[in-house]
Amino acid sequence: HLQPLIKRCRSEEALPVEDVNANFAAYIDKAVGPPLADKTRRPLLAGNTLQCDWVLAGKFLPEVIARVHYRIIDVSSWKMHWCNTPGKSPFDKDKRGEIERHFPGVYNSNQDAHDAHYDVLASIAEFNYYVQQMEAK
Repeated sequence: HLQPLIKRCRSEEALPVEDVNANFAAYIDKAVGPPLADKTRRPLLAGNTLQCDWVLAGKFLPEVIARVHYRIIDVSSWKMHWCNTPGKSPFDKDKRGEIERHFPGVYNSNQDAHDAHYDVLASIAEFNYYVQQMEAK
């Protein structure tokens, strides 16, 4: 999957990282309002194995980092906890129907597994799955 992505990132179609930073920050502002001075009330960044994303965002997306909480939700940690519980099986991110069933809202990806958009939606659905399973206890 990487060769087409690398080619696309080097093409005229690619946005400069500064534009991505500004666009993403504007998206967050539209979704939750302007950045809050109280860092503890900012939205949390969530995803799978998020530590590298956090470091890269800190380097390349400072306006995004300025809008989110300093804590993160690592869905992979929830998965590890869930899978270490006897009799529990992990969320299957390769089954599109499962993603659509647990995604809170309109699922809008036409991409295949491991496309960035697909992975974001799958991570949201996976987190939702674990929360629902734990609430059902």
